[in-house]
Amino acid sequence: MDVRVFDDMPGLVAGLMSLASQPLSVGDAVLVQEWIEFSCELRLFFVEPQIQSMDGKLQHVDASQILYTTFEQVDSESRLRSFRRHARHEVLAAEFEGDQQALYAAEQQATVLANKLLVWLRTESAEPPTVLRFDFMVRRSGPGTADVWTGEITETGACFLGWKDGPDRVWNAVLRSCLAHN
Repeated sequence: MDVRVFDDMPGLVAGLMSLASQPLSVGDAVLVQEWIEFSCELRLFFVEPQIQSMDGKLQHVDASQILYTTFEQVDSESRLRSFRRHARHEVLAAEFEGDQQALYAAEQQATVLANKLLVWLRTESAEPPTVLRFDFMVRRSGPGTADVWTGEITETGACFLGWKDGPDRVWNAVLRSCLAHN
């Protein structure tokens, strides 16, 4: 799987043909999204998210980890390339003009959206996935404010994107999930 950028019908056709003919592809659907002008992506990892408390009420779940990334260019095949990971302070300075409130607003909005998606996913599956990564495209929209769009949702096989403790936390959670059913 991959992402293709297009701005006209021939570009869309070429992108869809490229995605549909990838070696070993078994996907029966392709997601087409409007291009969003964004400055960076927030990648929210949820490891063993518990969205329901003991009394049956929904509860807010914070991300286990938030990572920040950007794409620097689109190559000749319309693929996003030059993927870069950033520390939070780098994104704050470079993409949010030092506006701490705006970055915090983006993180909060992304977390609220992720919680809604966690609830929706729970309605689709009797057992929630052990690990999920929600990707959000974000940009500073003004002093103290940010725009946030849902990008991608990935399950256990998501790239850790340089999260140092990610492999241990994720694979230990997967092991606990497997052993809980025996």
